[in-house]
Amino acid sequence: PNKHVDALIEASDAMHATDASLRLLVIGGGPGLPQVRALAASRPWVRCVGPQFGRDLAVLLSLAELWLNPGLVGLGVLDAFCAGLPVITRDIDVHSPEVEYIDHDVNGLILAADMTAYADAVIELLHDGERLHRMQRAAHDSAARHSIDAMAENFAHGISACLTRP
Repeated sequence: PNKHVDALIEASDAMHATDASLRLLVIGGGPGLPQVRALAASRPWVRCVGPQFGRDLAVLLSLAELWLNPGLVGLGVLDAFCAGLPVITRDIDVHSPEVEYIDHDVNGLILAADMTAYADAVIELLHDGERLHRMQRAAHDSAARHSIDAMAENFAHGISACLTRP
């Protein structure tokens, strides 16, 4: 429920009404999957492929331009950045700490909770090729800063700093 699938459905309808070339690929599982499958069944421009991993996930993400996540942002932000996808989310109270990896208008957008404004911002970004490409490059660069190696190094540095304090 914290992923706000209902908000994604609302926004995608508004975005498609504005730009009929828009396609929505929904990847993932969980309790919202039946709702998303119903969305896809009634909208030919939506594809729901369920949970995907490894190479299959990478191939699907290579088709995308953005990562839409109007609800809880968690570790998926790292998948998005590895694929060079800016993460578009909303300023809501349920995010995991990883939402801090999103630098507004650099590697993603953190928008107001209003879904009309969310849909408008996504369409605006998709139609601004220069800004979109800049954000995609920044998202890809963010993947290196938030890699497992970088996180382990930061953790080790923090432990070391705590142990060497007077």
